[in-house]
Amino acid sequence: MNPTPKLNGRSRLVLSLAFGLIATLMMVAHLFALSHSRAVQIAARSIAENSMASIGLVQRMGRDIERQRLPVDRHIFERDGLDMAATEKQIAERRADFAAAAREFEPLATDPGERSAWQRLKEDVTAIEGSTDAALALSRQNLDAEARAAMERLDAKFAGVERDVESLVEINQVEVRDGVSRIRELQLGSINFRWALAILAVTLTLVMPSPDGWRTIFAAL
Repeated sequence: MNPTPKLNGRSRLVLSLAFGLIATLMMVAHLFALSHSRAVQIAARSIAENSMASIGLVQRMGRDIERQRLPVDRHIFERDGLDMAATEKQIAERRADFAAAAREFEPLATDPGERSAWQRLKEDVTAIEGSTDAALALSRQNLDAEARAAMERLDAKFAGVERDVESLVEINQVEVRDGVSRIRELQLGSINFRWALAILAVTLTLVMPSPDGWRTIFAAL
């Protein structure tokens, strides 16, 4: 019976380095995948959160524009100067709220399609406010027929604002869905990668020689 060969110092060092290298490579791969996954998840979550905030701001601006219409119509039918002043204050408050929401939304509108829709909305709002001011000026002079005619000519612009708002909401809803899908894909990929590492570890354990096998291998070298 041949005695079991013993590992010398050099063989032990090579064996230790081999196991250490395998363990290090697996750990580095795991850490890299984990870091990359987290970074992309954070970016995807940020996009989704920004899109949700954008939807709220766009809907708020749409309400502000629509809620200016009724006060203008009421202003045309009013005769008392104090009532007109109170109505104009309401309109000014709506415009101020729109401006505040627009300032918040501006840096969030980064997608080219979103920027285009946002530009159209701003142009439509500018046209509405200019014509509304003209209608209010006519109303103060009790030129009601002319004031109503000025407001009727804005129907297309109000319809344009509605389309612009719907377009911006749809763009951001798509971004939210894409962001959520991306996060789910990354979570699934992370799970699959961890399973792959576990399978690799088990496979290496099964195929690696036993201690006696290593002694035999090194004895033959």
